[in-house]
Amino acid sequence: MKSVLMFTKLAIMLSVTMLVFTQCCDDEVPPPPSCEIECQNGGTVDTTVCYCECPEGYEGDSCEVEIPPSIVKITGIRIIEFPETNSGDPWDPTLEGNDRRPDLQVDVYLFGDDEALGTTLTRDNALAGVTYSLTINTSDNCIFLSDAFATFRVILYDFDGPLAHQRRQMTSGEYIPYQEGGGFPETVTVNGPNFVAELDVEYLR
Repeated sequence: MKSVLMFTKLAIMLSVTMLVFTQCCDDEVPPPPSCEIECQNGGTVDTTVCYCECPEGYEGDSCEVEIPPSIVKITGIRIIEFPETNSGDPWDPTLEGNDRRPDLQVDVYLFGDDEALGTTLTRDNALAGVTYSLTINTSDNCIFLSDAFATFRVILYDFDGPLAHQRRQMTSGEYIPYQEGGGFPETVTVNGPNFVAELDVEYLR
């Protein structure tokens, strides 16, 4: 009689255990949370924490906010187009042959100032239609612009010597290093009358 009673108890306990196990297994496991964030301006999503990793120069939940630079550095200057003649005359009319072509030099000024922030070495006897890379004549081969919102002038000269009358302004263009919403291009174009120049730039914060 005791054996039958014990067997009955074991059977009941087994049935209850199986019922609980079955109910647990029938419960649906919730799916992992989805990450629907969309990153802007080249940001990437870290799906483990659903967070935008922003590139340099941007911040915000979606990398939507630009961080203005404090300084912009010009690291390279190329002259794409320049006036071939000086109102129809050669730039160096007293010379002969190729020496009558201009000797290109660029200065960069804060608009309204007459002291150059930086200058380049000269490219002699430049031929119109050819692109020339000019070496920046500073110890670190770059020009620092300390106000990214200011207007700067990029002036092209025909350089025949260090005296004022030996440097003739050929043309010029204006450049504003940073404009909100314009991003941070590594190469910018400066335009002026018969003038196209490219600047390689870096943004410092």
